[in-house]
Amino acid sequence: MHEKPLEEDGKETGFLVYYPENNPNPEKISAAPLSGNFFDGSKTIHAAGIYKPESAPPNMNKDLPNALFYVGNETWELREEDRVLRKYKSSELRIAIVYRALCFESEEKVEEYKKWNKNNVNRDSEPNNLTLDNILDTLKADLVKKGKLAEGKDISKMDLSVLLLKTYIKYPLPAETAALIPWNYCALPRILHKSLTKVGEFILSPFCKGNAKPRVDDHTADM
Repeated sequence: MHEKPLEEDGKETGFLVYYPENNPNPEKISAAPLSGNFFDGSKTIHAAGIYKPESAPPNMNKDLPNALFYVGNETWELREEDRVLRKYKSSELRIAIVYRALCFESEEKVEEYKKWNKNNVNRDSEPNNLTLDNILDTLKADLVKKGKLAEGKDISKMDLSVLLLKTYIKYPLPAETAALIPWNYCALPRILHKSLTKVGEFILSPFCKGNAKPRVDDHTADM
């Protein structure tokens, strides 16, 4: 919707940042009009620069309908049910779109997928339905092939989930120039026994900001 790179008070905002090849310093890509970025988000740590960081968004009840309504004269109203929370001009609005596509290594794999998809229109009744058990059996077979799991070994759902994360979802450790200790030691008090939590927080307090008071609204969003 915008016709030039996003700026607020003369400073660029709303840009994409990503960390390539274990580099402690992120690369930045401007939010240029009519442009897009393609990369594997499961392998590359990435985030978006906040648009209008000095403007706090209104509080909205997630259980109520929240929507933007055009009211004319290039003006929009943000409403929670019938209550107007804030008004915006069209020039202030920005849209972030995340597009996910299926990627195949060959035309043969494309045809296999098309055949499977065609045969699974009614996925509740088709015998070759791709169920959760089918997916997990495939992953467990690959874990056995990689030597990560003994064939025929019983494994709990929790242990399997952790093993899947350790095997397939790997982010690189930070470079030595970015951190002497490449692990998040500030999280240690949260996994220690309750009797040791306060001790851990005290020991790490000179190095970890706000370690004892995690915010209840901490979250990440991929937009």
